[in-house]
Amino acid sequence: MVDYWTRPTLLENWDEGIDTIMAIDENGTPDLKYLKKLKVLSSWDFYAEKIKPNTKWFTASGVILERENFQNFKKNFMDLKHNFWENAEFQYKDDIRRIVFHSREIRNKIGPFDPRDIDNNQFLQELTQVIKKTPFSIYSSTINKYELVKRYHYPMGVYDLSLNFIVERYAMMLNNTGRTGLLFIEARGKKRTKKY
Repeated sequence: MVDYWTRPTLLENWDEGIDTIMAIDENGTPDLKYLKKLKVLSSWDFYAEKIKPNTKWFTASGVILERENFQNFKKNFMDLKHNFWENAEFQYKDDIRRIVFHSREIRNKIGPFDPRDIDNNQFLQELTQVIKKTPFSIYSSTINKYELVKRYHYPMGVYDLSLNFIVERYAMMLNNTGRTGLLFIEARGKKRTKKY
């Protein structure tokens, strides 16, 4: 058995009893400590205007893919990787590994997306085409952390709150359609699994 703390779980095969999969990821930090400190200040609204967007907002999104579309999805993304990297791999710090499409690396043009290694404009055009031809649905939850802390003395953690919302919607869709589903959630580091 592979230790998921050292290597991500690979989705190589899809059990025939499962109709859909929802892969979940987040954007922003779930931390509320900074906002809770501001709340005790008498000038709360003055400081609220100065809160940076990446501190103020947290989003969790789930992308839903149908089993019958999985093979094409997988092939299209692997073809894209092979178009830009030999064997779809990259020399990361410690070893050679398969390319992973991390949005932060793509946006910042670092790691495998360094313009010295690939044509970023061409890559983004091809990535856009692959996404356009992939049928999928998205369930997303965005929380204004400022408003949450302002309203509740003991607010629920935003990661848990967002996850509850999108999983609830996914479960409702599965129940309403009589289908089955699987959640694919990234492992959170030990530091990030603490209470916020």
